[in-house]
Amino acid sequence: MKRLTTGTAALLAMLSIPLNPAQATAATVPVLPIAAATAPVLPAGTATGPASGATAPALPTEAAGCVGASPVTMAEAPWTQRRMAPQNIWPLTRGKGVTVAVVDSGVSVSAIALRGGVLPGKDVSGGAANDDCAGRGTALAGIVAARAVTGTAFAGMAPEALILPIRVTDTDSHITAARVAEGIRAASSAGAGIILVGTGVPADTPKLAAAVEAATARGALVIASVAEPASGGTGQVTFPAAYPEVLAVNDVAADGTVDPVADGVGLDLLAPGTGAYSIAPHGPGHYTVSGAAVAAAYVAGTAALARGYHPQWSAAEVRARLLSTTDDRGVVDPYAAVAALAPSRGVVRPPVGQAVTVPETGRESPATRRAAIVMVAAAFTTALLFAAVLTVRYSRARRRLLPRDAAR
Repeated sequence: MKRLTTGTAALLAMLSIPLNPAQATAATVPVLPIAAATAPVLPAGTATGPASGATAPALPTEAAGCVGASPVTMAEAPWTQRRMAPQNIWPLTRGKGVTVAVVDSGVSVSAIALRGGVLPGKDVSGGAANDDCAGRGTALAGIVAARAVTGTAFAGMAPEALILPIRVTDTDSHITAARVAEGIRAASSAGAGIILVGTGVPADTPKLAAAVEAATARGALVIASVAEPASGGTGQVTFPAAYPEVLAVNDVAADGTVDPVADGVGLDLLAPGTGAYSIAPHGPGHYTVSGAAVAAAYVAGTAALARGYHPQWSAAEVRARLLSTTDDRGVVDPYAAVAALAPSRGVVRPPVGQAVTVPETGRESPATRRAAIVMVAAAFTTALLFAAVLTVRYSRARRRLLPRDAAR
């Protein structure tokens, strides 16, 4: 287990959340936001249409009612999707056969881009979880597995993966360590190969730790977002992201900026997450979303592609693949993770709180180029061998057919 720092202990005291695990189990904390927003809640069924150059409204985080349809449908893909470039992997796999659990606020079965891709799931309070009042879980699920929809270039990383919604929020959109633990257990018991936890709690409890260990033992890869930093500060240590078995993910902005994280977080990967957009719980429109939860969703989608193309891989192998094929800044590289041959480079992480340089959209990564060179060389060698075999066979056949004098 990771030890809480003095600064984190002080922060928890400010939040009035006890450090005693027995007390912390019952404490409720707000779900970590994936976007700061003041956009109004819109009723389901609001008319929408493709809008080139428009800006998607922010996903509402504080509202009296449930999040409805967005009035804007974005025609272009977000920069985050262009950076990840999942279309380069789709000729190999689209994630078919992989189930990704989204442990959050539920996932709306009414989302057009997820039609046919959402299982009933489970609400830890009882019942199914295939609706989503808050819109958070649906937005994360869209980044993982949204199908193509006419009028927009937005799509999920693994559009043939199945989404298993697990709702751990209560009616006030709050969570507890016990609810998150139960959600992770429900996801692994249902057979999810990848478990995305888009939030966390500041309490390290035995139940939550045991749930993560049990999920890992069942063969699930658990991916979680780190905490968002307070204004001018660093994010607190949250669980399950801080557990060593979990892939902890932070977001990187288009300009390469990475938010600082607290000591003890155990950051593993970076992925694009600032200024993205994803699907609304109803209709074809989109909402702007940002933060580490969005980045974690991109990593979960990448893991789904890796497991779809390499179904024989264990969770540990997928984890190792993701870590060993990042670029030299620690940003996940989907194509290399799925298709590169014999990755061996270790992860070089950027200094916390400092900027990193994100490659321009569409530029191939070094791992991608190495994989392409190896493939071309192998194809050329095969062609030469094939030509040599044909030449030998032709020569022998010619000798059999020619008269003996001519053969001499």
